[in-house]
Amino acid sequence: MVPAPAEKPASSAAPLWLFLLANYAVAVVLCAGFVPREALGAPETALWIAAVWLTYPLFYLLPAFALGWIGHRLLARLAGVAAFAPAIAAFAAVQLGLLADLRIHALYGFHLNGFVWNLVTTRGGIESLGAGAGTLAEAGVVAAFALAAQALLLAGLARAARGVAFLRSRAFAAGFLACIAVLSVSERIVYAGAQLRDYGPLLQWSGAFPFYLPLRVDRLARRIGVPVAHAAPLRAGLTDAHLSYPRAPIAFRPDAPRWNVVVLCAESLRADALDPERMPATWRFAEGATRFAQHVSAGNGTRMGVFGLFYGLPGPYWFKLLDRKRGPALIRALLERGYDVRGFTSDKFSYPEFDRTVFADVPREALREGGGGPGWKRDREQVGAILDYLAARDRARPFFLYMFFESPHAPYEFPPETAVRTPYLDDLDYLTMDLTRDIEKIENRYWNAVRHLDTQLDRVFAALETEGLLDSTIVVVTGDHGEEFLEKGRWGHNSEFDEEQIRVPLALHAPGRAPAVIERLTSHLDLPATLLTLLGATNPPSDYSLGESLLEAPERPYVLVSDWSRVAYVDAEGKATFPMQPQGWFKQSVTDRRDAPVPDPGAWLRARTPAFGRVLSDLARFARGPELSGEAGAPGR
Repeated sequence: MVPAPAEKPASSAAPLWLFLLANYAVAVVLCAGFVPREALGAPETALWIAAVWLTYPLFYLLPAFALGWIGHRLLARLAGVAAFAPAIAAFAAVQLGLLADLRIHALYGFHLNGFVWNLVTTRGGIESLGAGAGTLAEAGVVAAFALAAQALLLAGLARAARGVAFLRSRAFAAGFLACIAVLSVSERIVYAGAQLRDYGPLLQWSGAFPFYLPLRVDRLARRIGVPVAHAAPLRAGLTDAHLSYPRAPIAFRPDAPRWNVVVLCAESLRADALDPERMPATWRFAEGATRFAQHVSAGNGTRMGVFGLFYGLPGPYWFKLLDRKRGPALIRALLERGYDVRGFTSDKFSYPEFDRTVFADVPREALREGGGGPGWKRDREQVGAILDYLAARDRARPFFLYMFFESPHAPYEFPPETAVRTPYLDDLDYLTMDLTRDIEKIENRYWNAVRHLDTQLDRVFAALETEGLLDSTIVVVTGDHGEEFLEKGRWGHNSEFDEEQIRVPLALHAPGRAPAVIERLTSHLDLPATLLTLLGATNPPSDYSLGESLLEAPERPYVLVSDWSRVAYVDAEGKATFPMQPQGWFKQSVTDRRDAPVPDPGAWLRARTPAFGRVLSDLARFARGPELSGEAGAPGR
């Protein structure tokens, strides 16, 4: 007698494929919560979002599927669903992660990131967000339910496997995976095309789904001669969030002064530049103004530094406002009040994209860019243009004037008469210089360039005095960020949040205000609130910024500094850096204010957990709630 074929054990790996398909269906439903409704208005963005929505759930689940398959191979001898325990746990973890991310996204407008990870893993972190023991218990119940649901789902699929044999067929699997592949390739090609065309209506949704990896081909396109409208920057943080900025139109009291405003900002001007020896003319001006001795920029590079100076917002907001071409509330309010807003720069307004952010509402003819030649010559030419403007201006209108100086930017060029530090490198040749050997001579070039900057600032101060404007003009002197000369192992800026890279001088002259020196911690984010308060705005600063008036606010417990994809929390004792992308959850950095590692980073972070909860709310303040109409309060051109 021929023996009957033995039945396959219950722990066969066959249900894993069905388990993946079932979890894919669940993940598609969950990920519908990430789909921005505003993106569905245009067919091209709707189709692109749909492709991302249908493909990324599978990508989220594939690591769980791989872990489940490996676990099953190792536990194949166990009976029933026990052999699938790794798969059950892995798929449950993915679904719980999506649920958590959905909640974070709904509350704060961004996905799980370094700040959130720190709060979740630090004792007291959840409580700092207002969640108590009940919330933790509920989370535990949800996790237990997810595990039980996954186990029941797998058991049901194992029993129903024969009834859905077509789903297990190679033809179906090949067809399903082929469809996903086609959708994935298509959406990536569409995104790359939108990036080459700088098509904002699509680009602004690139962060709608967690872990979305955009395809960038601008470098390849340039190499083969394809025109590139704009190289889209790395996007992080709030790109997919609703934008509610400002939260209310800026209003002014009836007797508000119509003082002029002059903002003088210098490239790479570190805090210790402002002293009697290095910048004598600017020091004299600061002696008669309010000087902020512990001032911190909003960034370690020009983009985030100047952005914070005008918007009062940290760097993660840059990407959203750039996509929307939304100017700062400060400039919009002044234009509405009839100010003549003028922008001067020795560089370009198009890089960084200040023509599409800070000065997006200002007529192009009111923006004057630098020409050719070294930075110090362009500074002189622009100051000459400023003096001509002050002499010929419409005296019936108040004015807002911004000037960005290039002198202190590498390669730190200067005329011979301002060479106050020797020896210095005659030429900053990036190919032949040796930083270790030449750093002192390189730094001397910087200080010589700073002295030239001082002479040009002095020309502006003298013109304001000659024109009799100091009694009716607010004057701000500062830098966009600092500059490091290997004090902490780096040269330049835009690399770390070292003191040398983030601290800048700030001197503020306000009519009728006595000279003073402020020693408390202050931030670039405080400037819009300071100017609007001085000019008689009645709104609380929370309507339009994360800052407070420099002249009225109590001591700040902390400030925020940003770069492309990170946010640094800085207080009087130290700083912690958190990546805003979920890929960097574990890359936190904790140092003291001298940038040395702290002995116990965990204890340092735990002590500030309540503050981190406030930071999370700060980062979402203008990313929640209905967006103000783009026409509300929009100034005429």
